Amino acid sequence: MQIKLLINKKNIIMKVIVEMSFPGIRFIGKEKKSGFPQVASFTFSVDDDNCPFCGRQLHDAKCDCKKFATALKKLQESIGDKKHASYVKTSGLAWDSSFFDVAYEKANKARLPYDLFDDAFRTKDTITGEVYFVSKGECEDGKTVVFYLKTLADKKVYKVTAVMRGEEKMDYPTVTLVVSKQRFTDMVPGIYGSSLPFWEEEIIKTFTYQEFLTALRQLK
Repeated sequence: MQIKLLINKKNIIMKVIVEMSFPGIRFIGKEKKSGFPQVASFTFSVDDDNCPFCGRQLHDAKCDCKKFATALKKLQESIGDKKHASYVKTSGLAWDSSFFDVAYEKANKARLPYDLFDDAFRTKDTITGEVYFVSKGECEDGKTVVFYLKTLADKKVYKVTAVMRGEEKMDYPTVTLVVSKQRFTDMVPGIYGSSLPFWEEEIIKTFTYQEFLTALRQLK
């Protein structure tokens, strides 16, 4: 059975996981106790989308709801995996803020969602002692990530905009269906038992993230 993927081409707002870190060695005294941490660096990676069936957030492109499991079995069968031996594996990139131009401005806290920092990334600058909360970001064009940062000491909130330089773009991870197969190393002549077993992954099918979700929707 062949799957004809019908994909909506309009921009998708991607959720982005933002992590924050500080250099371990630097000139002390050039930073304020609080305020926006200009010495910090950020790492950006595209977060999972929501399940096309139950609406909960996926984890590594997987969901444990019944409709997802049923659609996945049908997808496996459509690519020749009649025994459902394959499993879902994702592969994506994390981008360092050195690839971005980062700008910030104070945010109007009254206009922000009350739960903005509920699942925020939390980190501490061990030199200044300041604690920061970093919200998840959003990216619509693959190049511009917008997120918010809050300081614990004075509760200041900053809107941060990071724009990727160059032609590359952020995107969802690639999704592959793979099977593990047992192989054996080459035997050493004259030595009994010198051939040892090992497991090797074999890719059955590769999808873009949205192709994978679209295929599941069509096979529900």
